[in-house]
Amino acid sequence: MCQHLSTGKYREALFGSSSTSGLAPWSFFLFTLAAVLTLGALGTILYFWLPKDAPFWQRLFDRTLITPDEALATRAHERVWEGRLQGPGGAVEAFEAALRRDPASPYRWCELGETLLEAGRTEEARRCFRRGVELGAGTPSILMRAANFHFRLGENRQALTFTIRVLAMTPEFDQVIFSSYARLGVSIEEALADGVPKQRRAAQAFLRHLLADASAGPAETVWRWARALAFVDDALADEYAGFLLAQRQYDKALAAWAGHFSARHPGFPQPNRIFNGGFEHEPAGSTFDWRIEPVEGVEVERDNATSAEGHWSLRLRFAGQENLAYRHVSQRAVVHPGPWRFQAQVRTEDLTTDQGLAFQIVDAEAPARLDLKTEPLLGTREWSRIEAPLVIPPPTRLVEIRLVRQPSLKFDSKIRGAAWIDDVRLVAASAR
Repeated sequence: MCQHLSTGKYREALFGSSSTSGLAPWSFFLFTLAAVLTLGALGTILYFWLPKDAPFWQRLFDRTLITPDEALATRAHERVWEGRLQGPGGAVEAFEAALRRDPASPYRWCELGETLLEAGRTEEARRCFRRGVELGAGTPSILMRAANFHFRLGENRQALTFTIRVLAMTPEFDQVIFSSYARLGVSIEEALADGVPKQRRAAQAFLRHLLADASAGPAETVWRWARALAFVDDALADEYAGFLLAQRQYDKALAAWAGHFSARHPGFPQPNRIFNGGFEHEPAGSTFDWRIEPVEGVEVERDNATSAEGHWSLRLRFAGQENLAYRHVSQRAVVHPGPWRFQAQVRTEDLTTDQGLAFQIVDAEAPARLDLKTEPLLGTREWSRIEAPLVIPPPTRLVEIRLVRQPSLKFDSKIRGAAWIDDVRLVAASAR
């Protein structure tokens, strides 16, 4: 037969002894929890009722975790803005309280370090940043704060050890870092040695920053460095040559372009100043290659079905819809004053109206100094060479070669048909 516990024994087994020698463990836990909640609620009431700018209450609220974290950080920053850095209730004390709550936060260490630096406590600030970097070594914003700390102390070399890591991680801080280099006296040589990672993205970003700032001398140094490391691509070469051309550094622009592209384009720039004159390659940029602008009623594309030289030519097909004023295929070339000769291979098929296609050569910067036009191409003709001698006058250094068509004044004025262009050349007379 089962034995049953008495009611008293049953309660004792479940809840412990009912003697007055002490509260049951669960009762003690509930009592403690209630006390904590009560004190917390009372503390919150006091926090909103008592004057929080009084140092005693402020420290009490901070140390007993009554002050919300966000409010604590906000007050710390307000004290910095007010210039109240040290002493009771100051920014240093507030940031120390915030750090005690979250000692694993690299941001809290950096905030305290920045405030200590403002207060003139440099070595303490240095220890804070050292710890912040240990905790946040993979966080670009933490490394940037450490870099700014060293920049403020004039410790550029130490700062570069952080900025170079940030540049290798992300493009987010590129412009801030590069602007800081210029503003804080970091030389181009120092930046390339210790402040820019040997990485394609960062190297290109640094050069583009200098181009945007029109820093010709430093840009040339970075250009040579990037080329030596094989970080220059076609787009960057086009941008750099265009930058030099805009500054009227004609020979340097031509040398930069040729240095990057000429291995793929034999004969450029000597003797022929026309780049990709046979259209064997898709245009590589806009500085010294063909610029082809779309226009309604004209189809322009490279054609490998017919050519005078090589494998490709440029075909223009007119739909017969408009009496076009056309000048949408062009290329610029660097020249020097003296006699030159222009040549091209052309073919036409049923090219209508009295105004066909022609080549025009003008001074790209002052057309009044030079403006030469070849005879217009009309009707149908097989591949044939056209030539035009010209004299480049001083001070012309940059010319533009265009395919042009003037609007016709006749009734049947809508141009229709096709033309092919190949083997375009511009050669100095002395080079023949």
